[in-house]
Amino acid sequence: MTNYTLHERFVAARPKRILALDGGGIRGALTLGYLEHVEKLLQQRHQNPSLRLCDYFDLIGGTSTGSIIAGGLAIGMSVAEIKQRYSELGATIFGKTRLLHLFRQAKFDHAALEKGLQNTFGDICLGDDTLKTGICIFAKRVDTQSLWTLNNNPNFPYYDYDKKIKLWEAIRASAAAPTYFEPIDLEALSDGEELTVRGIFTDGGISPANNPALHLLMMTQVSKYGFNWKGTSDDLLVVSVGTGRSEIKYDKKKVSDWTTLNWASTIPNMMMADASDYNEIIMQLLSQSPTRRHYDSVMKDLSGELLGRTPLCTYLRYNFLMSASNFKDLGGLYANLDEDEIEDLTDFTKGKNVNQLYEIGKIVGEKEVNATHFPFVFDV
Repeated sequence: MTNYTLHERFVAARPKRILALDGGGIRGALTLGYLEHVEKLLQQRHQNPSLRLCDYFDLIGGTSTGSIIAGGLAIGMSVAEIKQRYSELGATIFGKTRLLHLFRQAKFDHAALEKGLQNTFGDICLGDDTLKTGICIFAKRVDTQSLWTLNNNPNFPYYDYDKKIKLWEAIRASAAAPTYFEPIDLEALSDGEELTVRGIFTDGGISPANNPALHLLMMTQVSKYGFNWKGTSDDLLVVSVGTGRSEIKYDKKKVSDWTTLNWASTIPNMMMADASDYNEIIMQLLSQSPTRRHYDSVMKDLSGELLGRTPLCTYLRYNFLMSASNFKDLGGLYANLDEDEIEDLTDFTKGKNVNQLYEIGKIVGEKEVNATHFPFVFDV
């Protein structure tokens, strides 16, 4: 196995590998279940039980809860180590709500989130050599309505600012879900501190990048971002892992009686789900993929469809549909879950579900993630 320096991750002329991690609150535990199987598969492939995902992937990007996982992987943690920290963090953050959150305050106390992130990442900055691989954290700057891609690529135009931002602060900005956590005020300094950039940041999921795979692909292909990675199915691998999809259906009679509050609480989730599906569809149309799925009655699974002449990458997407029929297929304790129990599992604020979601991710990971999905050309 080749050990790459951080600089080589960005500039070496060889096949590159990207890991993209969705946002989704406590349901990031399901992501970790998938990743445990990916880690195990790659350890077996390379005959190296000590291999970490940071050894394989050249760029790990995440949004919201995905940014927490991305940060852990980028500093060299194993999936098991992240799961332990994640469980502790989830229980602390989502364990107690504020009674007056609907009117005056965020639902959860951001102090617990910040303390947990500080304990995990300390004073590591985005420009530090402590990071084992490339990382990109997506956060939405509210005051300018712009999506920021906080990363550690020295060739990125704003690297002089990004490199001084503490990793925990970047993740805190990405995970500041509106109404759930207070937004964060970030300050970035250029070399020599000649210019200071301040902004109010909130959850990167309040953008099309809650599923960050498409944006990460774009960053490597648009020259202005400073990556300039070669884009073919043998040169670029994108592995995208979700936090589970909800099978949401609404009773027609109830919808017709919805109040303004009903609509206000439902529309954001609708838009985020649509944005994620749209990203997935575009990624499918730009790539060669063995994990394609049925999208709708018109497009079906997009077999044989391609937007360009040749694929830009090999694309793997893993995201469990949390439906009654799929839970039944899992068997065991999940075979007879009722609608209320399934709805409870899909709630991204239920810290009590962290271990159950992790186990679900492990089970579906073993079913869905196959060694044949990972072409040998991407071995390290």
